[in-house]
Amino acid sequence: MTWPKPRRATPVARISRSALLSNALQLARDPRAVADLRRDAWGHGIELVAAVVAEAGIRSVAVDALEEAAVLSAGL
Repeated sequence: MTWPKPRRATPVARISRSALLSNALQLARDPRAVADLRRDAWGHGIELVAAVVAEAGIRSVAVDALEEAAVLSAGL
């Protein structure tokens, strides 16, 4: 007898780094661009999104006070 697979209480999101970078590169075309990384980068994870935004060349970001250290370590 096999048991059914247990259900998760919350859904699991998979974030495409290449899609994030593609979107960040489009945003970076505007020299006045500000990436909004508040609320844990809208649930995508502040460390990942901050690194991608920095790679795209965006230097201005909006963050929550508790997340300032994460963006500073990414070079923003």
